[in-house]
Amino acid sequence: MLFTWHYLLLVLVTALVYYGCLKKHPFITLSTFSLAIITFWSIPSAIIVVVLTTITYLSKEKGKIICYTTIGLHLLALYFIKTDLLWTSELHDSKSWTLLGLSYFSLQNVSFLLDNKNTVKFHELLLGNIFFSKFIAGPILLNKDLPHLFNTKNDTKELIAIGTQRILYGLGKKFILADRLGIITNNLFSAEDSLQNLFSMSVASALFTLQMYLDFSAYSDIAIGTAKIFGINLKENFNLPLRSKSTTDYWRKTHISLIDFLSIHVYYPIVYQLRKHPLLSITSALFITFTLSGWWHGNHMGYLLWGGINGSYLLLEYLWKKQGFPKSNRIIGITLTFILISASNFFFKAKNWENITEIGRAIKSNPIFPQNWMVDFVAIIGNGGHFIQQYNLLETLGLLILFLSLEKRLEQKAKNKQFSYTYLVISILSILFFGNFNAGDEFIYVQF
Repeated sequence: MLFTWHYLLLVLVTALVYYGCLKKHPFITLSTFSLAIITFWSIPSAIIVVVLTTITYLSKEKGKIICYTTIGLHLLALYFIKTDLLWTSELHDSKSWTLLGLSYFSLQNVSFLLDNKNTVKFHELLLGNIFFSKFIAGPILLNKDLPHLFNTKNDTKELIAIGTQRILYGLGKKFILADRLGIITNNLFSAEDSLQNLFSMSVASALFTLQMYLDFSAYSDIAIGTAKIFGINLKENFNLPLRSKSTTDYWRKTHISLIDFLSIHVYYPIVYQLRKHPLLSITSALFITFTLSGWWHGNHMGYLLWGGINGSYLLLEYLWKKQGFPKSNRIIGITLTFILISASNFFFKAKNWENITEIGRAIKSNPIFPQNWMVDFVAIIGNGGHFIQQYNLLETLGLLILFLSLEKRLEQKAKNKQFSYTYLVISILSILFFGNFNAGDEFIYVQF
């Protein structure tokens, strides 16, 4: 989803039309709206999602051979997407040739084909694949989620209250925090080689971990909130992962929809097939699952290393627990988990092997800490050394600390079934006053 202020106007107009005269036929109405929006974004994307969804649905009735052939078709399409073989760099810059959403609806189609229970109807699969708020970057729906797309528990007023407050929550995380952090991390990672040192890169990796979480969870909040307005249930994608006491706990609470897909369709089948060899089964399942997770993000060495490192973390924690070693206390566990995840995210951010080796050489040849803190560190992260840049840096740090300390309470407010006018006013004023609208950064997970 390409979120702009026009998107909010689109949601408002669509909701007015939907509740005004078209609510009696929700699947037809929302499918038509969604397909029209996707067509506006990218005509090839609209054609491909309809064709692949139709082929997927028809294949389920034709037996296992056809089913697995269709799965192979989806995996082949993903391979081409991840290796950039479907376009040149020039075509990729053209909206009309960019293939949107394939990484997400392909996994949904694969889940549909692998599930033995054939209870999903075509219109449910189609809307699950094309609903406009989740089309670009999820959350990913499993086959079991599709029959329960529409909310039957809340009345219209409650749905609009939950949806509106959730959208504002996501916009706040994006504009007030994620985009501010994005400027800092980009400055640190793109600094001259002589200014890249172990301390600066460690700070950059830690801030990128915060940025990626805030950015992607903001996307999920807006997608889920938009869906709620129309009475659609999308699964949660995050559950306060920064409070995790272990990397195992972290990966249960982060990008939940992708982890659920990989767990059900990759991890558990491997563990089951190798169940007579427990250590081999866990080791193989972890590394294959996280290698696939890394590859799913793109065909770059940084993503593969990121996946392998996180697989290693989980294996070490499994062995630690199996040996009966004591658990660390809460503060140590949360701190160590954040450090470990940030270390792996260095490779995720660096992305290419060339970037990784260049930064590695710079770190090796430079002192551990900046020699001139004001010039070599503060001026870089503050986007300049003047007083106003230093003030903006302190403001960002203060807002980040305030948010993290209140995150759980704010999330509860955002999910409230009743309108909180205090929450609405404070959210809107905070976004307008503190939001960084000049960055123009697209959501991180749109690129995947």
